[in-house]
Order: sequence, then structure tokens, then C-alpha cells
Amino acid sequence: MVQFLSRIKLEHWVLVGAVLGILAFQALPGPRPLDDAYITFRYARNISQGQGFSYNPGEHVQGTTTPLYTLLLAGLATLLGAQHLVWISFIIALLADVLNTWLMFRLASRLLGSNMAGLLVAGVFMVQPMRLNVAGGGMETSLFILFLLAMYERQLLARQPVQAAVFAALAILTRIDAVLAVAPVFLYALSTDRRSSLKAAGLALLLLTPWFAWATYYFGSPIPFSLTAKLAAYQGPDAGLTLIFLAIFLGTGSVGLYQPIWIIFPGLGTSLILGILGVRRLLGTERRALAIAAYPLVYYLVAAFMHVPMFFVWYFLPLMPGLLLMFFSGVLELARLTRSYHSVAQKVLVSCAAAVLVLAPAILLAWQPGQAAARIPEAGFGLVCQQVQTQVRPGQVVFAPDIGILGWCLEKARILDPIGLVSPLSLDYMKQRAPGEMIAPAIIFGEKPDFIIARSQFITNIKAQPDFAGMYRLLWEYASPSDPLDLYQVFERR
Repeated sequence: MVQFLSRIKLEHWVLVGAVLGILAFQALPGPRPLDDAYITFRYARNISQGQGFSYNPGEHVQGTTTPLYTLLLAGLATLLGAQHLVWISFIIALLADVLNTWLMFRLASRLLGSNMAGLLVAGVFMVQPMRLNVAGGGMETSLFILFLLAMYERQLLARQPVQAAVFAALAILTRIDAVLAVAPVFLYALSTDRRSSLKAAGLALLLLTPWFAWATYYFGSPIPFSLTAKLAAYQGPDAGLTLIFLAIFLGTGSVGLYQPIWIIFPGLGTSLILGILGVRRLLGTERRALAIAAYPLVYYLVAAFMHVPMFFVWYFLPLMPGLLLMFFSGVLELARLTRSYHSVAQKVLVSCAAAVLVLAPAILLAWQPGQAAARIPEAGFGLVCQQVQTQVRPGQVVFAPDIGILGWCLEKARILDPIGLVSPLSLDYMKQRAPGEMIAPAIIFGEKPDFIIARSQFITNIKAQPDFAGMYRLLWEYASPSDPLDLYQVFERR
């Protein structure tokens, strides 16, 4: 028995620990789907029921940004039943995150040159509070991270560019912004083996071509329509709001408009210093690791340049592997500069850094969880569905700025999305918004939906219109006990 245990590698123990850790911290709380996850679920259900790749049957609009994940869910829904999609997505995330934790150890231990650092990086990734919160949310995030980490491992450790190219293609099909992660890896591969990297790039393009060709034919464009809609609806006039959210994540490991704002400054300053020290160390020891560390840097630059709205929490988690690698590299460099390398002091320093990376976001999320972390909107939408589900007849039009849970439960209704995620006609109405308006009243009076289900703050200006009271009557309202401004109101056309 002793001989058997001695032959088991540390990586095997890490895999066992990953299974136990993911079961304890991620599986036991159970699924807590985010509202946006239900958009993908509705697409998957429609596909599994033979209604095509559409949100509203008959309308060819690519309103999901994760086609591969959607098709995977649709295939499993066909086999197991669409009613189980919440649990299907939850189990996919569990399996992916076991492998993600193991891959984080492999990458960090090799690239940082320390098994202890590798264990701590993997441990922080596994129990990081915001990651756990999103991982139970039904989104594609865990699968997306798996494809990115597999690409890194195959290219940077195994030196298998063809296999890396397969995972790169899978990542891009899961989320198109994966190109920002793939580009640095490709440039690194190009600098080390030009011929093999070009062959691998050709394979990736070959794998991507069928989907993009079909999407162009079916949807009219290979780019998800929801990306265009989000930029039109949420994009600010400058990069200010984008940079604020990026700074909050960098300084706290979570996302929320924390008050007072100075809370983020200690973490932000420390992160920037450790990031600089980490890059310095990697430049001198493991330059291939820069292909991973470059992703969050490139992402930040592109997001700021394009004024991308960054208040969706799941946007940030794929940046975590690169940031953790930089931070722990910076801690090791700090240990070297303070002459505590290979000493008890180094172990204490690295362990303290790991503890802070977990405890700081845990405290902040417990103190100010925010609507997404606490699932406040999701609770309200669930109650609205109970009130209106039997009243909406097949084919009736339901106006809903939040189309996840509402679209899922009102299966036979046609959802009118004023942002334009799945309703292209809304983009013209969005151009008619007055300054300060979230939704143009013209869409209500032009389209005349049968029902309106919206948070009160979204339709305050619409309710103030003179003709509104004569067209709709209040059926039900819900005031969130934790936020009186968060109202869910249902109106019906007379």
C-alpha cells in the first residue's frame, strides 16, 4: 500500500483534491442560474424541439454569444429532456471546473517553478467566491475557461500546436472574444516554430469555417447579433465606466459599485505592483507564461478602447488564470527582492497572498453582494412568472427588457426585447431614445405588446406618457424587500 501511494504523483492528488473541493464548495450549494443563462436555455430547448436555432421560433436571430455551448445543451436536452437544462448546465460546469483546477496547478507549478505556488494558485481558483457564484449560474464560463486552459497546456507545456489549435477553435466557438486569448498564444507559437504554428492556425480556421459559413447563411452574419445590441444599448460615451469596473475587479476580486469607493484602492495598488513585479519575473524566467498573462492585459485595452459595458460578472472570470499567474509571480519576485527566497518567509508570504485573494472578495460579497451575486432580479422574475404564466396565450407578445427567466417560463409567447438582443427591430427604436432614457417610449406605442413585464426603473418614462394609462392597466407589482426601487410590474393591454 505504501509503495502504491508513493507512486502516485502530486498531480493525481491535486485531481482528487479538485474533485472533493468542487463537490464541497460548488456542487453542494446547488444550481443558481443567472437570468442570462435562461436565454441560452431557451435557444437550446427550441433546437431540441425541432424549432430551429432561434429564440422566438421562426426568427433567425443569433441572440446568444455562445453557439457551441448552446448546441451542446441542445444535444443533451434532446437525450435527457429540456426540463433538465438547469441541472445539465450545472453538471457541465462541475466537470469543467474539476479539470480547470487541475490544469491551473499544472500550468502554475511548471511556469512558476514551484509546486507550492501551483497548489495555492489552483486552490485560490477553486474557492474564489465570485467564481463560485458565477459557476453555479448556468453560463458557459466554466467550459470556456476549460478550453482556454487546455489550449495553454497543450501549447506551452506539451508543445502540441495541433492539439492547442483544436482547443483554440473550441474556445472561439464558445465565446468569440476568445480571439483575444488565442492571439498571444499564436504569436508565441509563431516565434518558436513558424511552420508548425501556421499549420495549426490553418487547422483552427478549418474547424471554424463550417460554423461561420452556416451562421452567415442562417443569421445573416457570423457575429452574434446580441454583441451589436449590447454595444448599442450599454456603450458609454467614453472609457470611464469600463475602466471603473475593471479597476474594481482588479482591486477586489469581485464586481460591484462599492461604497465608499476607497475600498478598492489598497487592492488595486497592490495588484498593480504585483502585476509589474510578476511580469518582470516572467520575462527573466518563463517568457512563455506571458502568453497567458497577456490575455487580461489585451482584454482590458480592447474593452477600454471599445467602451465595452463590463457590469456582467461573467465577463471577468476568464481573466482570472492570467491574473493569478501574474500575481503569484509577483509575490515570488517580491520574496526574492526581500531575500526571503527558499525560506519560511517566502512560504508565509505566498500563503498570505492566497488567503487575501480569497477572503477579500468573500468579505465584500457578504457585505455588498450586489443584485447579480444575490440573484435579486431572478427571484422577482420567478414570482412574476407564477402570476402571469397562465394568462399569456400562445403567440401573444410580451415586452421584457430582461428576457432570461421570463422567456424561459413563457415558452409559447413571442418576446419583444427592447434592447435588441433577440429583436432586431428594437435597434431602430433605441436610436429614438431621449437623453437619460433607457428605453424609448415609441417601442410600446409602435409595437403595442400584449403584456409589459419590466423593472419599474426601466419604464418610468414610458408610464409617464399621456396615452399609457389608456392602453394598459396594472395587474401586479413586486417590490424587492432589499431594494424598494427594484419593482417588477405587469401591465395588460385593454
